[in-house]
Amino acid sequence: MNNKVRLMMDNWAFTKKPTGDDVKGIQARIVNKEVEIPVSQLARSLSNGYTIGAGVLKKGSKKNHKDNYKRQEIVMLDFDSGEFTIDQAKADPFLQANAAFMYLTFSHMPDKHRFRVVMILDKPCYDIEQYKQFYENIIMNRYSVKNDKGEVVRYLIDKKGAEGTRLFYGGHSQHMFNYSNRLKLDRGVLSDPEEGTSIYIGHPKPPKQLNQESNITLIKNRNINALIEAIDTEPHQVHTVEEARNYIKQQDLAHYLGFEHYNLLDIFHNEDSPSASIYKANTGTGHWLYKCHSESHEFVGNIMTVTERLLNCSALQARQFLQEVYQVEILESDLQKQVKEEIEEFKALLRSDDLETMYPNFYKLMSKNGYLQEFYVLLDIFKEFVPSDIGNYGDEEFRLLMHYSMGTLSKRFNKGLTTTKQRMGFFTFFRMIYKLPESEVPPNLLAIQKARQEKTRVKYINSTYQLPLHGYQFFTELDVACKDWMDRGMTNKSINRDGILRNYGESEANRVFPQTSKEKIPEMNDEIVSYLEETGLHAIHNKGWTTQNEMIEKTKLYFRGQHNYKVNMIKNCIGAFLEKYDLRFIQCSKAIKEKYKITEDQLNGFPKLIVPNN
Repeated sequence: MNNKVRLMMDNWAFTKKPTGDDVKGIQARIVNKEVEIPVSQLARSLSNGYTIGAGVLKKGSKKNHKDNYKRQEIVMLDFDSGEFTIDQAKADPFLQANAAFMYLTFSHMPDKHRFRVVMILDKPCYDIEQYKQFYENIIMNRYSVKNDKGEVVRYLIDKKGAEGTRLFYGGHSQHMFNYSNRLKLDRGVLSDPEEGTSIYIGHPKPPKQLNQESNITLIKNRNINALIEAIDTEPHQVHTVEEARNYIKQQDLAHYLGFEHYNLLDIFHNEDSPSASIYKANTGTGHWLYKCHSESHEFVGNIMTVTERLLNCSALQARQFLQEVYQVEILESDLQKQVKEEIEEFKALLRSDDLETMYPNFYKLMSKNGYLQEFYVLLDIFKEFVPSDIGNYGDEEFRLLMHYSMGTLSKRFNKGLTTTKQRMGFFTFFRMIYKLPESEVPPNLLAIQKARQEKTRVKYINSTYQLPLHGYQFFTELDVACKDWMDRGMTNKSINRDGILRNYGESEANRVFPQTSKEKIPEMNDEIVSYLEETGLHAIHNKGWTTQNEMIEKTKLYFRGQHNYKVNMIKNCIGAFLEKYDLRFIQCSKAIKEKYKITEDQLNGFPKLIVPNN
């Protein structure tokens, strides 16, 4: 894709809206300033106060008049009424799918938003009247206020945007949608008059939604043959599951669902106006994504997760269904491999280019300290425990269990024993794996573990872990749990019985650490937590804020190793401390320092502050 655009651009930048002689100077200069620049440079120029002419003028033009119009590659949406806000623009499916960027004009005010959205056409337009018709049908009709009869009462954008020779002043504060987005001219596309005859096939019409109901019905009814005919798929062979998965994700998701366009009514809830969009991920993989922007029904997914929701099935079942629809053949298959493929789906999620978009909190937390890579290793370890006689298990009986010792796991993780224990506790807490209490361990396995314990004289038997095979709903809940974990200020040092007990209660502590469920927390821990809380509350009472470091440093203890002890204890209690006293974390900044009158002597840098939740 050519990422450059041709336009007219002034070479003077302004810091406020030009007036008087400045306007005359721009008009005189810009008629001779045709440029071809990358979209990213155009965004920087407009957000730094440079003026542009969206339409390119003929050489030798004396003024930006419609008679001098030559071609146009840019569409400018000038939201100047104040009725359409920046947040609405950012969440608008049509802009998400088609706009390159937007910027604030010099007239923008906090209580009356004024900004411009910039779109790049997929090919140039060469006729100013036909561009005007395109703009009125596609853009102005969309951003208008209508009465009960469907008649336009007023427009949310400046109608002068339809004038191909209009000048647009620069502004500030760019927001990028996607520099690679292109707005299709549809039936208004013209050929270059210098290369041949201009052809115009009629007024552009609003996008249609033709096969949506029938295709989705076919999917829900699992009508493979009808889907193959509707989508017009062809046989495709691959050698690995990963190749099959990648190929399927690259198929046009709108075409699969039966849409002729990429902005639509959400398929998962009833609504009167479109809140969903389909677009290619900007990761370079060619994968398509579906996104619902509704606050009450937010969802982001690829063709796999969309199918999983429509069919109410597992990730593996969704992929197998899609393999049939797209006639993808994987050369080997057996019952044992089927379970391994379930594990592969789990692994695929961890390395998916869509992971961060679909589950941002999970991604953020799991990306720290190598959690993603280590869980990836753990899934491979579970694959080693898939029994060869899996076919003899009933659906209700089979559980995928793993019982390596911590020593063996630490070698596979290439981590120390303490770190490995913490990691396994972390995965257990978030229900990515289950740690079985002794009462749930199969009798034959328990007998082996007991014999080993007696022989080696260790305190505990090896833990037995189960790998659950989750679907979309689990990961949605997991994303919420990860956000809650981070909001509480929890870290990997909080993964111990004391930390989980104080922040999430006894039942959760027993679930994560079943072997120590009967052990009591040392009284000294409660005493140190009390001291830390007292220090923090005293600071907040006196100056309105504190930090974890301040609570640690100003809590005076007098024994060797007391600093590390306090560090560990505050990680165990910080979430409960915030909830107990209605406090919260805020990120420090210059503005925050000014608000709380924080001097450099009081606080260096910009750590997170603990402040009252009001």
